[in-house]
Amino acid sequence: MSGALGLVGGVPGLVMLGAAAWYTLYQNQEQARESARQYALTIDEIAHKTPSMSLPEASDNEERTREALTEQNRLIDEQASRVKSLQEKIAGYQYVLSNPGWTTGNGFMINHLTSVKTVTEGLAQATEQLAVEQSRLAQMQEKAQSIQDVLAGLEERRVVLIRQQA
Repeated sequence: MSGALGLVGGVPGLVMLGAAAWYTLYQNQEQARESARQYALTIDEIAHKTPSMSLPEASDNEERTREALTEQNRLIDEQASRVKSLQEKIAGYQYVLSNPGWTTGNGFMINHLTSVKTVTEGLAQATEQLAVEQSRLAQMQEKAQSIQDVLAGLEERRVVLIRQQA
C-alpha cells in the first residue's frame, strides 16, 4: 500500500489527484450545462425545422432538447429558491414591524436591535427584488414550456418517420 501511495506522491498527491478529478468532472458538467443553455436559445429555430427533419436529425435534436429542458428545469429550481428566500426575508421584516417591542424615540427597536427605518427600507428593497425575481421565474417557466412544445413536436415527427419506414 505504501508503494502505491508513494507512486502518487503520498497523501498530498492523493488529495491533489482527488481534487483534479473533481475539478475535471465539475468542468465537464458546466460545459454540458452551457451547451444545453446555448441550444435552448435556438429552440424556436428547431421548431421551424422540425417538419422537414429526417429521422436521425429528429432523434439527435430530441436528445439535445431533453438536455435543454433538464437544464432549464434546474435553472427554474434555482430561481424558485431565490424567490422563496426573498419571500421568507419579507416575512421576517413584516414580523419585526408587526412586533416591534420596546422602541426608543428615534425608532430603534430594542428587542430586534435595529431601527424601524432600517427594517422598512429592507422590506421595500426585498419587495422590489421579489417582483424582479418572480418575473424572471415566469420567463424561465415560459421558456421551459416552449422547450416542452418543441420536444413534443420532435417526438411526433420521429413517430411519423418511424411509421413511414415500417
